[in-house]
Formats: sequence, structure tokens, C-alpha cells
Amino acid sequence: ERASDVVKESSALAISPPVLLKIRQTPLPSSEEEIQMLLNQMVAQPSKLKPRMPYSGTEYGYYTCEVPASIAVDVVCAHMLPDSVADEEARNKLHEKHVLRNTATPTYMVRETPADYLSAHLPYINDIPAGAIAWVYKILAGEKEKERLLFNDKDMLLNVDPKWSTHPDVCPSDNENKHVLKNHDSTKNLYCLGLCHRSDVKSIRDLTDEHIPLLSHMLDEGTKRIEEVYGTPRNALRVFVHYPPQFYHFHVHYTSIDGVDFGINTERAHLLEDIIDNLKCDGSFYKKANLTCRLGATDKLWKKFQNLSG
Repeated sequence: ERASDVVKESSALAISPPVLLKIRQTPLPSSEEEIQMLLNQMVAQPSKLKPRMPYSGTEYGYYTCEVPASIAVDVVCAHMLPDSVADEEARNKLHEKHVLRNTATPTYMVRETPADYLSAHLPYINDIPAGAIAWVYKILAGEKEKERLLFNDKDMLLNVDPKWSTHPDVCPSDNENKHVLKNHDSTKNLYCLGLCHRSDVKSIRDLTDEHIPLLSHMLDEGTKRIEEVYGTPRNALRVFVHYPPQFYHFHVHYTSIDGVDFGINTERAHLLEDIIDNLKCDGSFYKKANLTCRLGATDKLWKKFQNLSG
């Protein structure tokens, strides 16, 4: 997450069911007292929370909050909704994941060998409840986030990522009004997400030369559609994959080179063109390669790696 984010669990704010409230603004209040005052005002006056744009997602909701100028000019709150998962065990694990992910903690670098992946990382992936990525399949099925859809075919779906918080309140599929999106000032914050329809690819570890056509399609078609809608050319886009990913269903990030500077750490982001070239050189490259993982001290995956070393 960004350094300017402040995250609070709602248990102290009399909100039910429990959610996490993420407050994002530059600059944010710096003292604990000011932050608590801001949160209390948001809870006391829920009418001040306005949907940032029509959004049908199940795991997150995005709002703009009007608060006194003495505290902040504008605050965007993303509330995470573990209650969107019906199964209680999956809901608790999802909530725990969000709490851990947004808790300040020391981070460490792990050089993962293929053997480490099989012994620690793969069992970790297999233990993740299926419900944790149910929201992905709802998007792929056209049940959620249709208002963010840019492109969909048998191989991939491309939509506007909610992290693009300055996106105009115009649906990309709105043919009557989407002309306002082309070369809009907000494209400096451009952030789109490509999801593959295949469910058997969890991360880059699963990729082989068999997947080169799919990866090339996601690169070419994704950048083409973004240029058509927003006027941002391919050479002004950063197209990459995270390892480890935030969720284990293969997806690709498309961001503006000039305006988006988060999620691009060298130890985590792998350029899609580099991935394709690596697989062309060796079809089993990611089955054999040692890969760097940056993990937090409270991350369950970090604990699994620690157990390997005894």
C-alpha cells in the first residue's frame, strides 16, 4: 500500500459487521488525535460519505468523504467487506488477511528456490479458501464490476482498477459519454487490471511456453484497448505482474509510467514483456528460476519459509 494510507479496524468505531477503513489523501493528518477525530466524524455523519462512482464490487467499496478543511481537503475511504463471503470461516480468514496486510510490520526478502516453492509456497496457496477469490469469478462471469469493463473475450477481461481513484464518473462502455475519457487529465493516474479466464494459472510459477500466446494477447489487446479509450499509448504504460501476487488468480497490471509509482518495487514487479522473453528463451524458466519474495513478518507465507530453515 501507499505510505500515505491510514487504516483503522472498525471494532473501535461501533460499526457492524467489522470492516477496515482505509483513509487516503495527500497529505494526511499526522497525529493520532487528528486521525481519530476524522474517523469519528465519518461515523457520526454517514451521509457525508458519497460513492466515488457507481461500483458493484463485492470486496471493496469506494467513497469520497466531505470533512472540515481544518482536518483534510478530501478523503477517499475504501472499506473492505469480508461479509461479502457467505462462509464464516472464509470470511474470518479474509478479514484476517486484510488486517495483516494493512498492519505496519517489518518486511524481509526471501530468495525462493523451486524447491522452496513446492515445500512452502504451494501448500500456502492450496490452503487459501476458494471463497477468498470468489469476487474474481463474479467479475469474470459478468456479475460484478460491469461498469468498469473495458474489454472481454474468451482469454481475458480488462477493467478499470479501483486504485484509479481519479477516474471520471463515466463507464468505459458508455458509448454516448466515453469520449470524455480520451486524454482526460486523470490518465496520469491510469490503473487497469487484466484477468485471464483460465483458473489453472495462479502465479508466474505456473507459466510455461504454452502460455506465451495468452500473455502476448494480454499485452497486445490490453494496451490496444487502453489507447483506444484513454489515448495513452503502449510506450507510456507499465505492464507488469506481481510475485507474490495479492491474489492467486493470474492477472496483469497496466499503469501510467508518469503518474503511478506504487506497486512497482523491483523485488515484486515483473514486466510482462520480460516474462514473455524469458519463456521464449526457456519454456520452463519460472519452474527453474529462483525468485525474490518480499514478505511481512506477520505474513503466513513468511512463517512457512521460516519453518523450512528449522
